[in-house]
Amino acid sequence: MTKKNDEKVLVEAGIAGAQSDEIIDGFNVDEDVELMKALSLSKEIKTSILEVGNVGRQEIKTLVDLFYQMQDIRKALREQIRSIEHDADEGSSINVMILEWNLKNIGIIENGIKKCLELVCQSDPVGRWLLSIVGMGPILSAGLLAYLDVTGKNYASNFISYAGLNDNNRPWLGAEKSKNLVNEVVGTAKTITDDMVVEIAAKSKWSYDYLRDNAYNQEKEKWSKTDLIKACSKIPYNKKLKTLLYKCGSSWQWCCNKPNSLYGQLFNQRRVYETIKNENGDYAAEAAKQLACKNFSKTTEAYKQYNQGKLPKAHITMRAMRWTEKIFLSHLFEEMYRVKYDKVPARYYALEHVQGHHDEILPEVPYTKVTGENDVKVASSDGEYEAYVGAFFEGKK
Repeated sequence: MTKKNDEKVLVEAGIAGAQSDEIIDGFNVDEDVELMKALSLSKEIKTSILEVGNVGRQEIKTLVDLFYQMQDIRKALREQIRSIEHDADEGSSINVMILEWNLKNIGIIENGIKKCLELVCQSDPVGRWLLSIVGMGPILSAGLLAYLDVTGKNYASNFISYAGLNDNNRPWLGAEKSKNLVNEVVGTAKTITDDMVVEIAAKSKWSYDYLRDNAYNQEKEKWSKTDLIKACSKIPYNKKLKTLLYKCGSSWQWCCNKPNSLYGQLFNQRRVYETIKNENGDYAAEAAKQLACKNFSKTTEAYKQYNQGKLPKAHITMRAMRWTEKIFLSHLFEEMYRVKYDKVPARYYALEHVQGHHDEILPEVPYTKVTGENDVKVASSDGEYEAYVGAFFEGKK
């Protein structure tokens, strides 16, 4: 293989630029080219991925985690390059060249993972639905497919709770609060009774059955105080899923001025709504709660806002993001339910419209139509759906 051909492969792979000659001269080109070939998706891999069900949830989770790990490494390398270039000295150009070469290779790995996950999404009807949403790429879409399963679930609230967006229903206590709660109920008693556990369940908002499964010793026929504390302190949601939803919310925040982004528009409108309520003093109790449970430096802007009975801008933004994420999850639940069961799920509550109405907010991408029994009114045609969305964006709904 000639050097010219090697350069062509490297250019096509995206790692060769102005310094391509330096890179080729400094490394084993044959090995690098083989690496590039190995990272490309072969016909066999594509065929395997496109066969629905061939890629399991755990494999998808692994690829998603690996992508974000590579992303973090790439960011760290970029910062290191900037640091070296800022404090340039003799020999730094060689260090930068090595780091840049690795930086580009990591980018290639990221791109390979992205291609695999895009194929995973394209092989699934819900995945294709997700990819059609503005701001949703293959990484986020595949991650949601891997972490969320509609099997055995009747309401979108299951998804919302699993993603950690229903903190008021079951807040995360942590080790210290769990210890205090259990000690408060048990006191100095040597034996823990069922009535005590029922009280602990009510205060911690964990079910009695959950506590029994995790803190009752069947052989000794007694409750373990240590295990009760441990069970109560468990995080009541999936942290990785919550992070994925946060990334979705951040994406819609960037899309808030795009006229074709429903979730960006919803975020924008909700942020205005939350800001008005904040200025009217409606969140004074929440501000007092934040001051009581968290230790803010008195010199921070956050403390000043909370002390005045207001929520900081960052807090308002998070409230708007979380609300938008709930709307999106309710849409995703219905789409998954329609695809799996070929019918519309029961409505469990009316999602409040930002203007204060209780009209249903339809998704950005139309749901999959069902052929099974359906006694719930849905958009009967694409024209009706488009009219609804158009009216919504104009603020006329």
